[in-house]
Amino acid sequence: MIIASYLAVSAITRNVDVPHNLRGAIAREVPDMDSDELVMDTLPDVKDSPLASVERKQQADIARQLINETLEETEKAVFTMHFGEELPLNVITRMLNLTNASGAKAYLVSAKRKLDKAAKRWQARA
Repeated sequence: MIIASYLAVSAITRNVDVPHNLRGAIAREVPDMDSDELVMDTLPDVKDSPLASVERKQQADIARQLINETLEETEKAVFTMHFGEELPLNVITRMLNLTNASGAKAYLVSAKRKLDKAAKRWQARA
């Protein structure tokens, strides 16, 4: 970003008659790049790139679709409460009034198996 800004500012100052007082202000915004390390420190982090953001959104959309299409309502509730809200299984069992012997754990195990199968089917199609 800073290198791109520097190149844009350089092009503007070479090709356009910019008043001297503005040239000084523009030059102060662009840091000196004396070493490779300094240059690397000014580059944007790859994980924050627009492409990475789009990929994360697409992956989240696919995961949401698989969850909605694959799981029953109780499995979906247990799965999202445990992994999304990080609630312990015993709390989820009480909150949902689950009376089966294994409580929320049985629904979580079932949800994981179903999602594993659904993900494999999805990957085979892609």
